[in-house]
Amino acid sequence: MSTREQEPFLLLNGTHTLSAKTNSLLGHLDEIRRLEVDVQLISPQAEHTDRIMSCRS
Repeated sequence: MSTREQEPFLLLNGTHTLSAKTNSLLGHLDEIRRLEVDVQLISPQAEHTDRIMSCRS
């Protein structure tokens, strides 16, 4: 699905509707830990998924 400007907007992945753009919460890890979030969905990317996973804690 695209915006009127033909920018990617949503991506359908099975039963999930995901943002078409990559978002990073790495800058919010302290707050995520404070909120005691215990489950995060990491969608594999074409590159750097291993780096994303190594930042989890």
